Amino acid sequence: MLGILFIKLLIATIFFSSGISKIINYNNFKNSVKQFSNINNILLLSISSGSVIFLEITSAIYLLFSDSKFVCIFLILMLVVFSLIVIYKLRTKQKIYCNCGGFLGNYIISKEIPIRNFILVLGLLYVLFFPIYIYKFNILEIILLEIVVLFILCIYSFIKKANLIIN
Repeated sequence: MLGILFIKLLIATIFFSSGISKIINYNNFKNSVKQFSNINNILLLSISSGSVIFLEITSAIYLLFSDSKFVCIFLILMLVVFSLIVIYKLRTKQKIYCNCGGFLGNYIISKEIPIRNFILVLGLLYVLFFPIYIYKFNILEIILLEIVVLFILCIYSFIKKANLIIN
């Protein structure tokens, strides 16, 4: 049960931090959406960008506080769609920043993104088939697991930044 809670906390933290980061760097994110989608209408671009941010943050919260079947399926579909878009852009050899945000960072797209998303999809499938409620855990367990999640994500972010400096 703690393993499922860990996966939920990990994925929710990733999506929540990504959404907040995209709000902070809204113009950069909107530019990435334009490059990925070729939307030229300013209003439609703003609505699309805002919708992605809203869906990431609300999905992260819903993932934590529900049995998560619907949100798991939604997040899986979102990750698959984004991965397919990234694969297409990689095949056309376009150099675009992902603007994933949060702990995932903002790097030029690479084959690592679909691989990372596939791992997240596996985690979401696990949560989908073995749902739990966060209310079944005491607050200390949740806080300690979230500290572990934040530590792992900070290390991931640090390694990504170190690789950029080295390369």
